Parts: sequence; C-alpha cells; structure tokens
Amino acid sequence: MQSNQQLLAETYQETVETEIHNLAKIKDQQPEMPRIGSLEQVNVVKAYYAMFQEQDFDKARQYFYKAALSGEYMIKRYNWRFNGAINLIGYAVLSDDSGLIKRYSLLPDHYANEHLLAYAYNKAIQDVLTGKRQDLEKQIEVIKAQTAFAAYHGCADVFEGLLRDDQPKVEAGLLKLIRTHDGRKFSDLQSRYFSTEAAVLTKLAYRIGMYVQIDSPLVPQAILPLRELPEYDGYEFFKEL
Repeated sequence: MQSNQQLLAETYQETVETEIHNLAKIKDQQPEMPRIGSLEQVNVVKAYYAMFQEQDFDKARQYFYKAALSGEYMIKRYNWRFNGAINLIGYAVLSDDSGLIKRYSLLPDHYANEHLLAYAYNKAIQDVLTGKRQDLEKQIEVIKAQTAFAAYHGCADVFEGLLRDDQPKVEAGLLKLIRTHDGRKFSDLQSRYFSTEAAVLTKLAYRIGMYVQIDSPLVPQAILPLRELPEYDGYEFFKEL
C-alpha cells in the first residue's frame, strides 16, 4: 500500500499532466465540455497538495476557487446538474471569495430533486447563506431521512445547530462527520487527507459569526479562518461568466 505522501505526490503529478493536456485541447478548439468538467477535480487535487505538502493555504484557497469556478462554468454554459456534485458550493466556501460564494448562494438547480442528498446538502448551504430558515428546516429533514447515507447525518446536526443558534449542536455534528468520515465514498486521496464536509460546514458557521471548535487532522486549522485573497485567478475562458 502506498504511503500518504507517495499517493499525494503521484496523484498531483498525474493531475498536472491532465490539466496541461486538457488546456492544450481547449486551446486547439477541441470539445471543451468534458475537459472543463475535469478541471474541478484537477484543482481539488492541487489544493490538497498545497495544503498537505506545501503548507500554503492561500494557494489552496486559489485552487478551491478554480474548482468551484469550473463547476459554475459548466452549470451556466452547459446546464450541468448543480445537485449532481455535492461539493461544488463547498469549494466556493473554502475559497473565501465573497463574490463566488454569493453567486453560488443564488445559483438555481434546473434539475432539482428535493429528495436527493446532494440537493438537500447544497440547498441547505444556500439557505444558511441567504437566511432562508424555513427552507433550511426542510433540507434538514431530507438529510435525516437518507438511510443509505447515514454517514452524512452529521451534516443535518450541523445545519440544525446553525438554525437554532446552538453551538454545541454544531460541534457535535462536526465531530460526527469526523467519526463517520470513512463511511462516505471518496477518492483514496480524500479519504486519507481531508473531510470536505467538516471543513466547509465549519467555515459556514464562521461566516454567520459562530466560531466553532474542531480538532482533527482531517480539517487543517489553517484553512478555517475567513481570509479573502486580494486577487483570484481563473482560466482565460472563465471570463465569459
């Protein structure tokens, strides 16, 4: 079995090569849809490398920005399903870019299925950001009802704590997400390194003024402060947004 560092280094190198290949194809006016779609995960891997190898958390914020921007581009240009990707809005939150977060908070889902976990999770984050308390209650119940996805029930506890202004409830939900981390289906890299949901929901609590505590190597403390960068760089074609 590969060590964590070997896995991270090899995945990063493969990712850089994939990005170079796909950007060259886009520049040559090859079909962009699958290639731009792949840039989301490319930038997530690069964010992991920035956090866990380089210890550069501002660079990680930049890569999370590009990951979220890739998703926004696909949703707006190709009508991608917003609720088909559970962490796109989370990457926006991790980036700390206020403009991108606001756009995601208002982003509609044209294929909305209110019974899906991904829809309820994404919509709950939107509801927290926009203050739609009644809608948030609905999403909490949908998440609780996901018997096949019990490893996400900690999210419902966090959202309920945010709704009731109950910090101990939020922290208990975050702890549950850490305990159930291995029960969620991730890439090998994410399984070993990062609890996206716990990190995102901690930062979401920060955004509404609740400074919760979380102590886990799966959630690096340096990514948690709200720190908007002076400037964010995307790809050239993102200027069309």
